[in-house]
Amino acid sequence: MASPGKVNIIFYNQLSLKSAVRNKLRQIHSVQNLEKHQALSPHNITNELQINWMLKDEAWPETPSDIWHTAQNTLSACTLALSCGHLFRSSQLQKLNQLLLKISTSCVNVSWFLDQNQLTNISPGEFPSYECEYLNLNSAIQDFDFSQFACNPRQFNEVIFDSQFVTKICHLKQKGEAEIGFFDALPDKLKPYYPKLINSHIEDKFASYKMTNLRRFDLGRLILEDSFTDADWQAFYFELRKYFTKLPKLNITNQLLKKKLEHYFIEKLKYRLEEFRKLNDYESLLSDYNTHTGSHFESDVNALLIQLKALIDKSSQCQLYFSHGDLCFSNILYDIEDKELNFIDPRGIEAEGSSYRPIEYDLAKMSHSALGSYDAIARNSEYGKNALNLSEIYFKEFLKEFEIKLDDLRLYEASLFYSLLPLHLNHQNQLLKFMLAGQNALRSGS
Repeated sequence: MASPGKVNIIFYNQLSLKSAVRNKLRQIHSVQNLEKHQALSPHNITNELQINWMLKDEAWPETPSDIWHTAQNTLSACTLALSCGHLFRSSQLQKLNQLLLKISTSCVNVSWFLDQNQLTNISPGEFPSYECEYLNLNSAIQDFDFSQFACNPRQFNEVIFDSQFVTKICHLKQKGEAEIGFFDALPDKLKPYYPKLINSHIEDKFASYKMTNLRRFDLGRLILEDSFTDADWQAFYFELRKYFTKLPKLNITNQLLKKKLEHYFIEKLKYRLEEFRKLNDYESLLSDYNTHTGSHFESDVNALLIQLKALIDKSSQCQLYFSHGDLCFSNILYDIEDKELNFIDPRGIEAEGSSYRPIEYDLAKMSHSALGSYDAIARNSEYGKNALNLSEIYFKEFLKEFEIKLDDLRLYEASLFYSLLPLHLNHQNQLLKFMLAGQNALRSGS
């Protein structure tokens, strides 16, 4: 056998910027569910070879043929081009080392590269038996399972993902019908922001609908991964402002608008708390709340109701906006690279057949994500300090576009936190956190 020759390895040490967030999450998810993987390095390639590691600060090329041509014309040894987007198990690394030895002793002056699910020689017919599977973090976005990173549905919903479609089953039939009605009522200029409704189905005890799979991360997940920079926030809110300017408006009397505000922030809160008080651990939660805050939950709720009534009484607004109705960050999908946003899981059409609401409602939904960390709590996690700071800074800047004071909005946000408590009874570890978030919003707005 010939002695081992020299192998040049072009090692791309940065992932594609276009796929950076997706790849980071893919790696986190895949590696924790598989035998430990390693990225290629001089430390895990056989030292029997003379390897020239050629680090390049660029992404894995989308059309690598020019790279191979250049390498073959400028290098005397055969060349293997790899990427940090390829992760190998130890058994796979062993097979790769065997392949490299065979390449180096073959006296075949060709370039090698990774493609799809195997090591493939660009000269057909060479060493076909040395296939080596690996984890390719640079693979096409169509291969990525975004459902692994979606927020868990509430206990009365079921969500089924496949490559092209998402099916949502609502076991609260009326809620499902309201969401279907929302898609049917979408104005044409807003349809590009939402998944396309494919079909719907209503039975005696549930309603379901099928829609396109938009294959994007939600904003809550992106923030949890600390993936948003200042520039990303600026681009996101630029797009969000465009969406808000397209919202149809409905002129009503000031008296009717006040009644709607009372409905969403006072009456709903009273009703939901009656349900929450039926919880077996209610008294224990009150005690924990008092320990953490030094105040009594029921007293704080009563104080909030008084402040909300006074706030609503002084409202001078006379317009409703076409409303998504649940604009928490987990319901906002965003593509960092393409700067495009979409919305999912709308609240739906109201009983009177309308999806128009006071602007305070959607803004308060955003506030309890941007300022109150709702999505982190719902995912049993927390935002990093930097991510939380940026979230607060840019939401407060966005709020300046509207005629509502931050302190007033935080009172509406507190109402939302308290009123969602009975909807999370199947996640009791979250209840105290939501109660504390509500109290923090209340004190910020008082």
